[in-house]
Amino acid sequence: MSDGKPIVAALGQSWNDLKIEEAILGAEGFGIVDARNLPADDPVWSNVAGVLLGTADKLDSERLAWLAEKGCKAVVRYGIGYDNVDASAATER
Repeated sequence: MSDGKPIVAALGQSWNDLKIEEAILGAEGFGIVDARNLPADDPVWSNVAGVLLGTADKLDSERLAWLAEKGCKAVVRYGIGYDNVDASAATER
């Protein structure tokens, strides 16, 4: 799925088409995966370098810790604000 590229996981978005994200991230050497229904034991998580987060999902401290253990280095929030991200926990990481 990733062709050896680091992955950006899209979570909580309200659309299914990630073509714009694929074009932008692909040009930078990243793959993107719609991770809204991706099981926690999917091997793709071990290649996740970052998360694009929409409004329909939350990243609490526990989930941020899990992502960091998998190698995630960044969370980028789609839209306005970051009330669905535990900012304190993200800052610590």
